[in-house]
Amino acid sequence: HGNSINVLNSCAWKINGDVLDLLMDIFQHGGNRQLSVPVAVENAKLPEILPIEDGLSIDERKRREIILAQTKKMKAEIFSLWCYELYRLSIANHFRNEIFWFPHNLDFRGRVYPIPPHFNHLGSDIARSIILFAEGKPLGPNGLRQLKIHLVNLTDLKKKASIDERAKYADEIMDDILDSADRPLNGRQWWTKSEEPWQTLACCMEIARAIRSSDHTKYVSHFPIHQ
Repeated sequence: HGNSINVLNSCAWKINGDVLDLLMDIFQHGGNRQLSVPVAVENAKLPEILPIEDGLSIDERKRREIILAQTKKMKAEIFSLWCYELYRLSIANHFRNEIFWFPHNLDFRGRVYPIPPHFNHLGSDIARSIILFAEGKPLGPNGLRQLKIHLVNLTDLKKKASIDERAKYADEIMDDILDSADRPLNGRQWWTKSEEPWQTLACCMEIARAIRSSDHTKYVSHFPIHQ
């Protein structure tokens, strides 16, 4: 167990600056619930709070008190999510130009988890989208195909299709993939409809870079994929 943990601990990572920049821009300009980027309290749509005055009927007073309590709870939850995302993006931005490692812990069941709770490679869609391997490797003859398959897996659109069918589907929607990479917010925004939108966007960008390189088999990729 000790050796396996040391192997995980020795894996070096770095930040995906392109995706982080886009995330920070959306976060700083009000957030986007559809893309799981928390909104600030002042930008959130909350129920109108009506004053609780003398002369109200018992039922009306109770109704307004319930609305007030629900609104306070919503505000607290929205603020908590916003603070969590601010903290995570701040950590990522701090390590933007650094190489870093995640220490891991082994629990009593034999399961291994990264110790940092807010930012790690087993986190949410957003957390995973802004992390790359520090050590890159050439894609080789099969790497681009693996990237395409990984992209389709992230969308959850072809979960019953074969591996070959998934690779073929990626070729069929290549225009949308490249449009997402080039114009993530101003284009057709195909990536936003994915089950894991931010990882999908990051993969679109990586595929675009590989395709546009002089030789995709020699393109050095740092992109982590599931196999």
